[in-house]
Amino acid sequence: MRLSQIIGYGLMLCIATITGNASAQSDPPGIPHFAAVDHQLALKVHDTGPASDTTGIFPPTIPHILPNPDTTGTVETFNTGGPTDTATNAFF
Repeated sequence: MRLSQIIGYGLMLCIATITGNASAQSDPPGIPHFAAVDHQLALKVHDTGPASDTTGIFPPTIPHILPNPDTTGTVETFNTGGPTDTATNAFF
């Protein structure tokens, strides 16, 4: 091959790469269903007391093993620290 052919093919490859469709970087419109549900639950919480009294959408205690069933089966969260009291934990 001649140098001009190599440069020509390289240029065509660069143009094809730049003008290609970047579908992997495109997000579908809207937000995921789980995020919409979490947002709606958070909006239902009406805090009328001091900040230490509110737990938001978190349960009062997160157990050692927390199962989350869905249509594909069950996903479980294993809390290595044992049950967590969310009312006294600064993270929650």
